[in-house]
Amino acid sequence: MSNFGPDIANSKSALDKSIVKGVAKYGPYGAFGLPTYEAADVEMKAIASVCKAGKTPSRANVLAAIRKTHIAPAANPLGIPIGFQANGNLAGNYGYMFHINAQGNYVEISPK
Repeated sequence: MSNFGPDIANSKSALDKSIVKGVAKYGPYGAFGLPTYEAADVEMKAIASVCKAGKTPSRANVLAAIRKTHIAPAANPLGIPIGFQANGNLAGNYGYMFHINAQGNYVEISPK
């Protein structure tokens, strides 16, 4: 199976553990949950940086702030660096392949 986001169910990251813990209260996050969460977080941080600079957010200045985004793997639940190419695409070529083992768990297939 392929997906554009990692499976964090067995992650060792404290950030991921808090998200997985929330499943009991809020339900499963699904394949789109984490990438959608991170996309919204990037947008909110960009808007906050525009406001912090004393400007009124606009499409142009928020987009400019988004293009300056650099988030370390340890600082986001996807566990990948978040940044953007000049054309607006996510820097890097991220995608995940999984196989389902006998216990029904998703096991990531290494790209190497």
